[in-house]
Amino acid sequence: GSEQGNAGVGTPGAPNNIPNPCAGLGLPTDAVQINEIAYNSPPGFDTGNWLELHNNTNSAIDLSLWQLHEADSAFLIPNGPTIPPNGFLLLAENPSLLQTFVPTIPVPVLGPMGFGLSNNGERLMLYTDGGCPVDSVNYDDKAPWPESPDGSGPSLSLKSSALDNGLPTSWEASQSIGTPGLDNNSDPCGSSPSRILITSISYRIHPHLQSAYLILIFHSHGPLHYISH
Repeated sequence: GSEQGNAGVGTPGAPNNIPNPCAGLGLPTDAVQINEIAYNSPPGFDTGNWLELHNNTNSAIDLSLWQLHEADSAFLIPNGPTIPPNGFLLLAENPSLLQTFVPTIPVPVLGPMGFGLSNNGERLMLYTDGGCPVDSVNYDDKAPWPESPDGSGPSLSLKSSALDNGLPTSWEASQSIGTPGLDNNSDPCGSSPSRILITSISYRIHPHLQSAYLILIFHSHGPLHYISH
């Protein structure tokens, strides 16, 4: 590739005179991680595509004008959003659609992103407002990556924030439909019956069989569940 030289004669034999976009930011490694990816929702629970960002530090981080890039598109985060210490924030293809299915998401949902996430896998890149690369994940829908997040229900979930999210072995299928805005290891059942809400019931009568029915439920403080009979 071509060298980005200075306005004079270049920098032969010396470092290129290119400003470091990360200089002075003070962001530790893995300060903000792409932590959960829902790139292909299951039939009957189409929330649209979304991903979760996790603040892996003990300080709030301002995401104003940060950018999420994929193959040929980018989403510019508006002014104002901040992730609290060890907190979460969601970027969604269609925030209103996601919140229709999951009305109790406890964190901001930003969007619409203006693009969807590839069902065949792709590289996602997160940059600060000044162009400093913060995180990158090149996920796939084939082994060694978990395969069930590709349309079978679960999201793609990082096992632990201590792991390298660039490695397929650091990821797993979520315990259920996903945990948008919550820790990936949230209790799927909770400790109180009030945590479970039946959102819809549909049924049909078959002339030779008993009634068939479908129940969609979610946990107001835990992962989503999709149950059918």
